[in-house]
Amino acid sequence: VTVFLVRLIQMVHIRQAMRCGCLWRQKESNGTTVYCHVGNIAPFSWMRSIYICEEDYKQNGRAILLHEQAHINCHHSLDILLLTFVEALQWWNPFVYKLGNSLRDVHEYEADHHVLLQGISQTDYQALLVRKVLNNTSFAFANNFNRSHVMKRIKMMKHPKSNPWMRGKVLYL
Repeated sequence: VTVFLVRLIQMVHIRQAMRCGCLWRQKESNGTTVYCHVGNIAPFSWMRSIYICEEDYKQNGRAILLHEQAHINCHHSLDILLLTFVEALQWWNPFVYKLGNSLRDVHEYEADHHVLLQGISQTDYQALLVRKVLNNTSFAFANNFNRSHVMKRIKMMKHPKSNPWMRGKVLYL
């Protein structure tokens, strides 16, 4: 119940962030709404909304919006809601929290991969990740641009794609 209440409070904070300090909002053709805020908030996405501060939008808007759009396209917010429900039911189970951390890491790897496929330079994107993680003031409940450990994310970007035969071996085992 406590875990669920904490998550509920975080959702209320997200709704407040949507209303307070918004300089402008823009409805994209794909149904996503981008909210540009004053101040220095870390970029994040929730359901079909992307929140970004004006400075980030001006300096690195394309890369950040691609990253957050990947979260939206992959429905990561629904995964987080399901995970929250499972954590509320299985609060005593330590493996649920490990699963949650792993799921969030996979979400970030998927979003990073999507950004790199769209033509953003890998070195520029990695430098952006490092800069953003140093200024982390974020909502833990939402899909967050600087969620997982940056070193893991950078290693994953450099990791070569798995051989299909290796996947077959794992499936066989």
